Amino acid sequence: MMKMKEQNVCFREEFHIPNLGTSQKDVLYLCGHSLGLHPKSVRSAIEEELQIWQDFAVEGHFKDGSHWFSYHKKVSPALARIVGAHESEVVAMNSLTTNLHLMMVSFYRPTQQRYKIITDAPIFPSDKYALDSVIKRFGFNPADALIQIPTLTKNALISTDQLIDIIKKNKDQACLLWLNPVNYLSGQRFDIPAIAKACHQYDITIGLDLAHSVGNISLELHAWQVDCAVWCSYKYLNGGPGTIGGCFVHKNHHDKVLPRLEGWWGQAEENRFAVLDQFQGVPTAEAWQLSNPPILLMAALRASLDIFDRTSVTLLAESSRELTAFFENLLINSKINNRIKIINNRPHERGNMLCMWLTKSSDLSALQHRLKEGNVVVDYRHPDIIRASFCPLYNTRDEVLRFFEILEDTLYAQAA
Repeated sequence: MMKMKEQNVCFREEFHIPNLGTSQKDVLYLCGHSLGLHPKSVRSAIEEELQIWQDFAVEGHFKDGSHWFSYHKKVSPALARIVGAHESEVVAMNSLTTNLHLMMVSFYRPTQQRYKIITDAPIFPSDKYALDSVIKRFGFNPADALIQIPTLTKNALISTDQLIDIIKKNKDQACLLWLNPVNYLSGQRFDIPAIAKACHQYDITIGLDLAHSVGNISLELHAWQVDCAVWCSYKYLNGGPGTIGGCFVHKNHHDKVLPRLEGWWGQAEENRFAVLDQFQGVPTAEAWQLSNPPILLMAALRASLDIFDRTSVTLLAESSRELTAFFENLLINSKINNRIKIINNRPHERGNMLCMWLTKSSDLSALQHRLKEGNVVVDYRHPDIIRASFCPLYNTRDEVLRFFEILEDTLYAQAA
C-alpha cells in the first residue's frame, strides 16, 4: 500500500463550516458521525463533470480513453488504504443498506442446523430491518434466528471476551456474525481481529457495517480476514448527503462460485457493452456491482478522498484519542462530573464519537435549548443520550473546550 505524502491531520480551512442559514460565523459542528462537512473542492469536482456532460454527452464515458466508464476505479486506491484492503477488494457503489442486502445474498448461507445471525445490540434500525428480511426470505423466524448481543446494559459495556464467549456458545447454530466495529449508540470500538479469529475458528462468516468506522478508526480488513463489509460515505468520509456507499469482499471469495445478484456493471470491462447471454463477472469486488456509477455523487466523494490521501487514518485516530481524552479530563475534573457521564470511558475502545448520558434525563430538554442558542450542533437519543464527534479533519481543541464550557455552565446552573 502507498505511503502518505504528508503527515498533516487538520484540514479545517478546506471545509465549509456551516452557518445554520444565518450570518453566524461561530457554529460549533460536532455531528460528523451523522453528516460530515462539505469539502470546498466538491463544487469544482462536480462542475468539471457537468462540463464534460455539456461538452461531450455520451462520449464522456470514453473521454481520454475511459473517463466515466472506469470512474469508480478513481476512488478505489483511497478506499483501499482507508479500510486496509487491496484495491481489488473494494468498490464504491450503491447505498449502505443496499450493499448489506447484496452481501447477505452471497454470505448468509443458512442450513437447517446453522441458520442464526449474531449481531450487536443496540443495532441501527436499518440493519435490523435488513437482517430480519433476509432471515424471513429463507423461511426462518427472526425472533429465533437473530441473536442480538446486548453490548450496552444500564450504560455498562460488554467486553471483547464476553462477546467472544457468546459467539462460542452459539457456534453450532450460527453461520454469520454481522457486527458494527463502532456501535452507533455507545461509541464502543470492538476488537475485530480477536473477534474475526474466533469466528473463523468456529466456521462462522464475519461481515461488518463500517458506517461509524470508515474514516474514523484504523482498519485492516484484509489482514483481519474479514469476509465482507459495507459502509456509507456521508459521515466521516464527508462525501455529501446520501452519497455513494462502499463494499469490501475479501479476495478469498473472488474466485468462489457464490450466489449473487448480478448486473451489467459487474461484468468484465471488455464485456460491459457486449450483448452477452450469460453473466461473466470480473474476479474482484467489482463483480458485485449492478449498475453504472452515479458520476456526480462519485465526484463529490472523490474530492473528499483527495484530502484523505494527504494524511492517514492512523494519524486521524491518534488525533481523535487526544481530543476525546482532553474532553474527558475536563469532565472528570469538573463540577458536573456527576451529571453527565461518558458511556465509553475506555479510550482504547472508541473512535472520535463520544456518547454521553445525562444522569438526570430531565436535563436533556434544557441542554438542547442551550446548545442550540450557542450554535452547537450535536445530536440526541432520547431519553438521555448526547452524541458528539470531534473529527480531527476539521474540529479543534478550542472547539472541544468551548463545547465543554457550555455543558458545564448549563448543567451547573440547573443543579444550583
